[in-house]
Amino acid sequence: MYVTQMSAAAAASPSMFVVDVSKSWGSEYVALLADASRFVSIQFVIQLLLSSTDGANFPLFSADFFLLLLFILVGVSFYHLVITRIITFK
Repeated sequence: MYVTQMSAAAAASPSMFVVDVSKSWGSEYVALLADASRFVSIQFVIQLLLSSTDGANFPLFSADFFLLLLFILVGVSFYHLVITRIITFK
């Protein structure tokens, strides 16, 4: 896995960093890792907002947070590794 920082003129995408996983893991895992990072960031923001409104009931890094995050990642992985091989959406 390669992480490079692109200059603004040479970048083909608007992001600051490019993580090239297709060379080391294969191109089929690009969508999986993009979805996994999407869901991790969504879950983190939800937990951050819950913690800021009611920190006593929703601590930022609780065991429940990590368990839910693990379940989300297992679900996303199951979808990309199993369901997309069985069902094709066009």
